[in-house]
Amino acid sequence: MKNLTEEAREHARAIASMTGHTERDWTVLSQVSGTTTKWAPRLARDFVNALAANPKTAPHIKGKKDARESSLTNWFEQLLSGKAAPGFWSECCMVGLAHAAAGVPPAMVLAGARRVEEIFLVSVMASFGPEEAMRVHTAFARTLATAIAVMSAAAEDATRDTLAQMDIEPTRFQGRLRFDIQGRVRAARAELPRLEWDDSLSVGVTALDDQHKQLFELLDELQQATTEDREAALRQEIVGDLVEYTKIHFAFEETMLSRNGFPELEPHRAAHSKLAEQVDVYARAADAGAGPLGADLYFFLRTWLNGHIRGSDRRYGPFLNQRGVS
Repeated sequence: MKNLTEEAREHARAIASMTGHTERDWTVLSQVSGTTTKWAPRLARDFVNALAANPKTAPHIKGKKDARESSLTNWFEQLLSGKAAPGFWSECCMVGLAHAAAGVPPAMVLAGARRVEEIFLVSVMASFGPEEAMRVHTAFARTLATAIAVMSAAAEDATRDTLAQMDIEPTRFQGRLRFDIQGRVRAARAELPRLEWDDSLSVGVTALDDQHKQLFELLDELQQATTEDREAALRQEIVGDLVEYTKIHFAFEETMLSRNGFPELEPHRAAHSKLAEQVDVYARAADAGAGPLGADLYFFLRTWLNGHIRGSDRRYGPFLNQRGVS
């Protein structure tokens, strides 16, 4: 069985590959530590205050508030010094376990970290020039994100070990949890507001607006099919229609943009390609009968298309209008 130090290092290495944290961040932090380490008490205080904002955990936090602030002050000083001791990641695990023991939800820990990051940004902007401030803030943000994730990983390890000690197979527990969560998703799906067309989604080109409206109608049909738990064959038929119409729309839109010399065509086409690939993944899984894919695809397309139309699609509207396309 691995000890805490080994597990902490493994977690840190894996997480750093996602956050982009490297030894270079420690170097950057060490170069300005004479200025930044004095901020540790305030960062610790605001972090604890954020954790105590949850009514359910406030009694646990407030009872040892001074001790937690003192401990976190030392922890932030080590982080800001840029000279983290070999046991730094192990200490992150210990902090994470302390949060878990106090019943602090992971979401509150993330909220606290976000608050700390904002405070740090204000402080560096007031203390350094713009370029240096952003360099320091980036190093701090990547290091903090890695540390917070290590805390969460330690809490998850503890949960898994506790389940095993209670003779509850973690894999079976995870399967049951997934089943229960899917049930909650199905129950809550009907409460989602319908994604309906309104003028704020118009790109100012009638043909493209009409196609976007059709996509939204297909999305609404898919939501109704998954909410009412209709037969799988119908859901797969709707998924197929969505996949086909999405490809037709993308091809039509790209052709129109190409003919009119739209300067951002390539990144726009790349975004379409990425979406089409993801939709194909869902469609293949739906054909294989894997899971509640109608809901998964609906949530994915709802979020992506809503953002895409309000974002990059809105940029080409004025461009096409200037060329007489309306």
